[in-house]
Amino acid sequence: MSILYISWKNIVHKRLASLLSVLLLAISIALISFLYNFNEQVNRHFLKNIRGIDLIVSAKGSPLQAMLSSVYFVDAPTGNINYKVYEELQKHPLVKQIIPLAYGDNFAGFSIVGTDENYYKLFNAELAKGNLASKPFEVVIGHRVAKTLNLKVGDDFHSAHGRHESGEKHTDTKFVVVGLLEKADAVIDNLILCQVEDVWNIHHISDAESQELTSLLIELRNPMGMIVLANLLRTDESVQLVVPSVEIDRLFKLFGFGRVALDALAYLILFLAVISIFISMLNNMQYRKYEVALMRTMGAGQLKVFKLVMFEVLILAAIGFIVGMILSRIGLLAMSTVMEKNYQMSISASEFPLTDLLLIPITIVICIVAALLPAIKALKTDIAKVLADEF
Repeated sequence: MSILYISWKNIVHKRLASLLSVLLLAISIALISFLYNFNEQVNRHFLKNIRGIDLIVSAKGSPLQAMLSSVYFVDAPTGNINYKVYEELQKHPLVKQIIPLAYGDNFAGFSIVGTDENYYKLFNAELAKGNLASKPFEVVIGHRVAKTLNLKVGDDFHSAHGRHESGEKHTDTKFVVVGLLEKADAVIDNLILCQVEDVWNIHHISDAESQELTSLLIELRNPMGMIVLANLLRTDESVQLVVPSVEIDRLFKLFGFGRVALDALAYLILFLAVISIFISMLNNMQYRKYEVALMRTMGAGQLKVFKLVMFEVLILAAIGFIVGMILSRIGLLAMSTVMEKNYQMSISASEFPLTDLLLIPITIVICIVAALLPAIKALKTDIAKVLADEF
């Protein structure tokens, strides 16, 4: 019989202890893999969507709320700002690009955003079908919106007031779909885009004094622009400047303690898995000392006995790793559903980052370390004494 087969039979024979070791190992690997995968994808999503945005101008309120509503559309806006603020900043020499945003309505839960062509360029968004909006009440649909609602070029719909589809319907005007966007893996996938004037018109705003925007996305020519624009807008108490990168750091810090606690839990379970493997192998060697003694008398060398122990622990490591990876992917799939529903953020379960690859040698090493003492004890078995005790 091969050493591998004997090792497998030993695991099956002690199935309860083996199952406990595999379960603890699998749970720890699943948690570590899930946490690092989830964290990496969320970080990437947040950072990708603020690329090219140095400043946000919004109504006075919570800077974090302004960032979440203006960039990710997952919170209510802090209010509106006068259109004249946009006109003033548009002419400023330190402003490289300024993108107006007007929003507050939705269709089937997806935000309808009035903006200009620069917003498409910000995300390198390309048309899959149709054209960009050029006439009143024409809209371009993001990839996820089109896929979820099965919208096509030529379809029309009534918008609803607010962020939720239960809001009051604007039944007097219909939006017409004229374009569908390719997938951009960005927040634009979740939006319905129209012209700023359409947002005003659907709310029957015609006079210049009443024309407002929700926020402005600004790209600066150089960092000095932050100080200059802050001084420029200081006299206007109705607006605020928000630095999205600063707010992202704040957001990550808010969730930092929870992440550290979960990391600690994962590594604690991993430590318990190592202890479980160690105790299981130690008890196994104690139980099988007569078997080991017989193997030695029949010509099996110390190396063969050592291999037997190592193969056994490597089989446990392999099963634990595979089960752990499967559990982490199930967790990511479940979390993807939650994130898409609540935050319009997609989480992939098919990615295998460097962390997952590093878990392979880490799992092997810790399992071998856990089995070293039992293996050494098996090598030092006093053959004569064990056989004498048995007889």
